Amino acid sequence: MLFHLNRVYQIALFLVIVCCIYFRFYHIQEIGILHPDAFFYWESGREWMLGNEIVTEHFRPFIYWLYGKILWIGGDNDWSIKAFNGICDILTGITLIWSAWSLRKNLTLALSICASYLILWQPMAMSRTETVHTVSALFITLTVACLIKWTEKLNKLFIFLSGLFLSFAWLTHPDLAVLGLAVFFTILYKIFSGFETSRRETFKTFMVNFIIFLVGYFIVLFLFIERLGLDVIIQSLLANHKAQTKSMTGSVLWRFIYFSYHYLRINLGGLAGLGLYIFSIGLFLINAIKHKISSKDFVVFIFPVVYLILCSLLFARILIPRLLLPLIPLIIFFIHLQFHEFFKRKLITPILLSGFIIVLNLKSFSLAKTQEISPYRQIHNRYEKFISASDKMLITPLTIQSIHSPLMKKIYLHGNGEYLIFSEEESLDQVISERNITYVWISHILRDERVFGKNIKPKNVERLRTLYKMEPKDYNSEKERILLREYLKSKNATLVDQSNLGELYELK
Repeated sequence: MLFHLNRVYQIALFLVIVCCIYFRFYHIQEIGILHPDAFFYWESGREWMLGNEIVTEHFRPFIYWLYGKILWIGGDNDWSIKAFNGICDILTGITLIWSAWSLRKNLTLALSICASYLILWQPMAMSRTETVHTVSALFITLTVACLIKWTEKLNKLFIFLSGLFLSFAWLTHPDLAVLGLAVFFTILYKIFSGFETSRRETFKTFMVNFIIFLVGYFIVLFLFIERLGLDVIIQSLLANHKAQTKSMTGSVLWRFIYFSYHYLRINLGGLAGLGLYIFSIGLFLINAIKHKISSKDFVVFIFPVVYLILCSLLFARILIPRLLLPLIPLIIFFIHLQFHEFFKRKLITPILLSGFIIVLNLKSFSLAKTQEISPYRQIHNRYEKFISASDKMLITPLTIQSIHSPLMKKIYLHGNGEYLIFSEEESLDQVISERNITYVWISHILRDERVFGKNIKPKNVERLRTLYKMEPKDYNSEKERILLREYLKSKNATLVDQSNLGELYELK
């Protein structure tokens, strides 16, 4: 009876995993690019594909190079990177199965871990974008998988590979570089808790393995230094450090509690997921008091803990929950391992635990079906018949969201969008003439009224006064649209298209 129950649940878990895979790719060719950050990564990858190897202030050379290769293979469309990210997330799930099998030789447990991770809403949502957190999650999971294999026989190939995969991760997300400390602690724990040789021999073994890890950890960086130049790398690193660490508020303890709470709650699907993790840490500590923790279990524990501590210490200055997403596979892994051990490896444990997580996250299946088409894709679909490669479209009003300038990227409207908020000219006439504007779009969407909110930038105030002779206290987007229509009427502009997206005028 128990065998049949086990087999039935394995089949059920497999079906959940298949559904999760399906919904990671459902409809991705139609939805377009949504988030401004996603446009940034798409454009950076495209530049590298074309040979313009620019290292931005974010310092993420490996992902620029990798996305460049993906766009070269899949074409510079608006879905090939999404497809690649989805594949990476599936590989993360497979790596979790492999790692769990290496640890416990229990297929039900391995499938439970994989299904519990893949059904989480946040990882599924991020895998359907062009942002890089899903790729980082794969690299971190592979790093830990190699460390687990290394702890078995101290195979030097696996310690090198752990460093290599971690180098891919931190050259995709620089903040993940701190996880080198987690590897250090893992090597230290394994060598000094498991060896009965002399201190000298033990220390020698430790140093040999740590140096091999460091070779893998830095080898890709050295390749980029050789390719791009040391000065370019250093300048980008310093710019990234400055951007990540400015304006940190509160004590380290306050930041640790505040950010850990929000990062875990959001990425684990709510308070229930957070509670499971906290309870699992308690189980881990109880087990540690009773008897020594294996180095294999230690590595799964130490990575998220080190990251959360150093995140609060070094760069948690604003709430960005997706920063923790690369560690979520390991946290799900850790939760299952602790429940499995504490409850004496009973079959019912992974069944109840993964069943609970799956039920809490059934909404993930509706994500792909309800995800709307990107407004930028809608804009492109509507206006591409008007905007040729030689045209320029002025994007108004001033309140249009323009972080990373999505409509200036080559993916939509030939990259010929010009944002009014970015103008330097002294009048609308100068904007039109000096930029060779052929179309003006008055948007009914994408507005962000915070542009003239309490944190208004001096640049925005200056643009408002110069272009419209208007003060921020008198501003609203409808007033601006009225002024724009009056101006375009005076220029004999022709309204060529009108919809819920906005009004497109052609200048003669």
